[in-house]
Amino acid sequence: MITLKKLVLNTSIERAVFSLGILFPMLLFPFSPLLCFLLTIITLIFYTPFISNLYRRTLFCIGVLSLTYIFASRSYVDELGADLSVYSSVFDTIKNNDNFLDIIFDFKIFGNGLEIGLICLYKLYSILFDSVTPINLSVYNIIVSSLGLIIWYEIYGTKYIPPIYRAACVAFILSFLSVSTFGYLQRQSLATVFILFAIGVTKKRYTILFAILATFCHLTSLPIIIVWKFFLNKKLTIKLFIKSVVVIILSRFLFDSIILLLFKAGFAKALFYLEMIDSTSIASVRFLILVFLLLITNLIFFKDNVSKWKTPITILSFFYIVFLGIPLFSERISFVFLYLYGFFLFVTLYKQLFKALIYLLIVYLFYFTLEKVNIITMPMDAFWSRYPVFSFEPFYYLNY
Repeated sequence: MITLKKLVLNTSIERAVFSLGILFPMLLFPFSPLLCFLLTIITLIFYTPFISNLYRRTLFCIGVLSLTYIFASRSYVDELGADLSVYSSVFDTIKNNDNFLDIIFDFKIFGNGLEIGLICLYKLYSILFDSVTPINLSVYNIIVSSLGLIIWYEIYGTKYIPPIYRAACVAFILSFLSVSTFGYLQRQSLATVFILFAIGVTKKRYTILFAILATFCHLTSLPIIIVWKFFLNKKLTIKLFIKSVVVIILSRFLFDSIILLLFKAGFAKALFYLEMIDSTSIASVRFLILVFLLLITNLIFFKDNVSKWKTPITILSFFYIVFLGIPLFSERISFVFLYLYGFFLFVTLYKQLFKALIYLLIVYLFYFTLEKVNIITMPMDAFWSRYPVFSFEPFYYLNY
């Protein structure tokens, strides 16, 4: 394990240069989300031993906001053609109806009326904001979900990271955070915030409380919490891994029959998978590669149980890969990875391969930058379609 030495600043010039370097991301935030985000990651990595708790949290927030407005620069072509337009219609219904109880008990919008979490949040938006567009809804949900992640990390995540490495871990979390999905699958992203707290707490009554809150956001939350809690309490052994592999593979072969039985038993959400039973899709090839990397590294260091997360990381990474192809199934069940992939990668390798991790992140940031300036690919929904990558007008991106 690499030991990071304490920095000694002998002169006022050295202290001034150090302070300017560490504050530079904050100075760039009003003028370019992309430049601010990149400098935030660099600062978190290279200043990690010297960053205070308060400044780490500040950079975490700035990084999240920068990342949010990088993705908000798109025109949302795909999202508006799918779930985001539905969410916008729901918001209009809530805003135009003064009787909130009617919305909850009579309309039964999500989950046959049981999923009221997003409805309550939309009601709050309608009170706070005069005009809310579909893109606003996406941005707000990203910010709310990410705020939940920041709170979770500062309360629970830092327990597994030595103080000197905590800022570097934040850099990994931010770099691999799937914020675009938070704005697209809004109910599940909100539910996952409560799932994180449910699997982070140790007292049973708090687990039950967060499980209820998560279920109010998305009905699939309870089985996900049970699975995570089960594996978090297990030490990874060859016997457990083999048993899990057999169960996962058998479940994949029997998936169609299981879904049919669930639908006949009255589980309405099974209808989506019945309708898509002959379809095959992969939401993100990049995320598949990242999860495969996470699985391989945990298998290579199989006997090194560096944290309590090793068992669920290994088993559920394998689950994600085996069930990939079923439209959105792996992504929905493994939604925690969309929040904590960077955290999982860091806790897996920072003790053995800290330098290699930093090199990997630098390479990934180079790829990230090329993608976000539309050099690698020029998709139909390109970045910086709604506003430019840089402007001398402070907070210009808030005007769009």
